[in-house]
Amino acid sequence: MFIADTLGRYNVYKGPAIVVPSLSSGAQFPVNDLLYLIPALAAVTKNLIFGVTASVTAARNHGLTEQIPQDERYAIAHEYLEVLYKLWEGSFRDGAVLADQENTSMFPVRTSVSLLHSALPFCFRQVSPRRGTRLEGSMARPSSAGDQAPEATRGTVDNIRNIAKREGRDPSNIKVIVGINVLVAATDEDAKAKREGYIHFADDEGALALFGGWLGVDCPRNSTTSTENLPWTKQRIVEYISVGGLQAKLIGSPTTVAEELEPWVDISGVDGFNLAHSTNPGTFEDIIEFLLPELRRRGLFRAKVEKEGATAREMCIVSRRLPDDYPGSQFKRRAGEEVPQYQRNE
Repeated sequence: MFIADTLGRYNVYKGPAIVVPSLSSGAQFPVNDLLYLIPALAAVTKNLIFGVTASVTAARNHGLTEQIPQDERYAIAHEYLEVLYKLWEGSFRDGAVLADQENTSMFPVRTSVSLLHSALPFCFRQVSPRRGTRLEGSMARPSSAGDQAPEATRGTVDNIRNIAKREGRDPSNIKVIVGINVLVAATDEDAKAKREGYIHFADDEGALALFGGWLGVDCPRNSTTSTENLPWTKQRIVEYISVGGLQAKLIGSPTTVAEELEPWVDISGVDGFNLAHSTNPGTFEDIIEFLLPELRRRGLFRAKVEKEGATAREMCIVSRRLPDDYPGSQFKRRAGEEVPQYQRNE
């Protein structure tokens, strides 16, 4: 389950600093601190992975008047992650947790001075289409990508894995998940009718506020451009975003949607999908009722949980700890080490 944060009110549309469209429509506002939800949700589930987005490069709360350029943000993120690797991987020595109930001992006394944090959390990284950087290739674990067609996504996937290979990583350990919106019903006609109903209740100003906030572009009043011989008018942008956001759209019966999902895997090389909802509740219930039985019939989706209580890292790369080819692994504090190897080399 992915839960996205929002840095603040969207103020690009009709801007600068105009927030009325986003406030009046409730366009991703207000949003509470998402991290508070996870302990409560985790307490009542065993096989659900939680992903929460959190930005570390917001500008205004650091006293800046404009956003930091993208390349510089990547450099900051690279340094920030390296510091966290040292903290998380080097704080606990392998074997430091005894959990000895008989002797009521949790940790050996001599290791307690360095027990500050647990091992590295499992992280996802969002990847811009057609962009690949050393950060994405060398430090990526699962990555989430967004594109409108599987052929275009293939370029993003290949770029990430090629960079990973050059950085000494095993490309197969990098899982790529593509964001996509599925609108499924019993028949193609029912699914299309459902979409039209959603559009009827959409808020045009709210959709344009989202467009401005996501892309940083104020949609001109009468803008028109074309792609695939279809004009991207302002109204078409509103209708597209209002149902499932910016992701690619799959609309139809279970058979239609399944037949469109298969080429996404075969052509793009992605490992899975991050399904965006159009309505909540609604979208996910429809997927469970209509789509999952069809995917199981085709052998494309599991019929049961393979391992109860497995961690997110185990599910994706079959390991509880960082692989040795991952950059953060150099900061591990091995069993028997009083001082981590990386500190002795500094």
